[in-house]
Amino acid sequence: NSYVVKQSDHVECYAYNSSTGGGEAAVVTNIPVDLTGVSYVVFDYALEGSSDIQSDGIFIASSSQMGGAGTFDARTYRGSLTTRTTISLNVSSLSGPYYLRAHASNNGGVTLWKRVRLFRILLDSKEIWNASLGGSYVQ
Repeated sequence: NSYVVKQSDHVECYAYNSSTGGGEAAVVTNIPVDLTGVSYVVFDYALEGSSDIQSDGIFIASSSQMGGAGTFDARTYRGSLTTRTTISLNVSSLSGPYYLRAHASNNGGVTLWKRVRLFRILLDSKEIWNASLGGSYVQ
């Protein structure tokens, strides 16, 4: 029952599985992003859910385009629900091309769910992706 859907100003990742109690949904850049000289990848997002525990919004830089929340070269996460805000992923030790992913993850019971609404991605303070603009560019 997990899904990813494009909305007018964000991409929605919803994680829920009524059968097993686990679920994951993610959005990933379609091309790798050069992180050479970048200190932080900033994700502009909101995190909704049925609980602050047993599920997370997970933000990743990875040399692998596809993979679960455990496949990463750099990762940060938040479990506590929040309205629109930002989270910074430290990538200062990385150099070269990496895919950027945002995951909604539910590892709890069958009644729990988590939703990440991803609005923008920035490298340090430079915007490279904006869902409001079609979400189709990486600069």
